[in-house]
Amino acid sequence: MQKRNASASVRRMQLPYLEGEPRRLFDDWQAETLARFREELTFAEIRKGAQAVARLCGEPGPGGIDLARLSQGRGKRAALATYRAALRFLTTYHATQMLFDARAPVARITEIGCLTGAASAGLALALDRPPRLIGLEPSPWCVAETRLTWRALGLDGQVRRESITGRLPTGGASDLYCLAWLAGLVDPATRRSLLKSLLARRRRGAGLLILEPRTSQPDAWWREWSAELGAWDVREETVRVAIDRPHLVRDMDKAAREDHQVIAARVLSCPPEGRR
Repeated sequence: MQKRNASASVRRMQLPYLEGEPRRLFDDWQAETLARFREELTFAEIRKGAQAVARLCGEPGPGGIDLARLSQGRGKRAALATYRAALRFLTTYHATQMLFDARAPVARITEIGCLTGAASAGLALALDRPPRLIGLEPSPWCVAETRLTWRALGLDGQVRRESITGRLPTGGASDLYCLAWLAGLVDPATRRSLLKSLLARRRRGAGLLILEPRTSQPDAWWREWSAELGAWDVREETVRVAIDRPHLVRDMDKAAREDHQVIAARVLSCPPEGRR
C-alpha cells in the first residue's frame, strides 16, 4: 500500500470509512465498546457526554484546560471511548495513509497523552506491519481503556500512567511519536516542554505525527512549532477526507449537532529515517 498524495490533501469524493481487515477490526471494537457502555447509559447520556467533551476542548483559553476533566463522569468517558475514539482513529488512519508510505520503517509508536489509544491504533493499522505501541497517559481510567482498545484491535502495546511531560522513551530512527489533539489544550510551559522533547527525538532520526483541529488561522504556538520542527524536515499539511461515516458517528453527529462527513486535521509530520 503506497501513501496517497499528501500536499494539502483534499478528497472530494466520498470514501469508505475503512476497508478490509481494518474495517472488520474497527467495527467489532466499536460494537463491543458501545455495548459495554450502553449497559449503564442511554444514547442521550452518551450524547450529552460528547457535547461536554466538545465544550471543554473548544475553550482551552491561554492557560489550557485541566486534562483530568476530560475523563471525569460516565457520559464523557463513554463519549471518549466510542464517538470520539472513532473520530480519532479514522482521522489518524487516513492522515497516515496520505502522509506516510505504509512500508515506513517504524518499529515502535509512542503516543503521548493517548486517552483511549485510538489515534496510535489508527496510525498502526494504516501501516503494512503494525509496530509495537507505547502509551503515556496520566488518567488511570484512560490507561485501562487504552489496553482494551489495543487488545480489541489486535495490537501489541504497553501503556503506563505517566505525565505527558514525564519519562518519554529516548527513541531513535525507527521510532515514531504521536501527539494527537493535545498540544493546543495544555498551558504554554507544558507545550514548550513537549516541543523540546519532540525536537530532541527528531534530531535522533525519529518520525513525528502531530495532529490538531483544522482552523482557518493557526494559533501562534502552531506557527512556532511548524517553524522549529520544519528545520528538521517536518512538513505542515492540511488533511481533509470525505468519508461514508460509520453508523455510530452518523447517529451521534445528528444528535450532537456536529458534522463529520469530512474528517480533517492540521498536521505536522515526518517519517522515521530508518534503522541506524
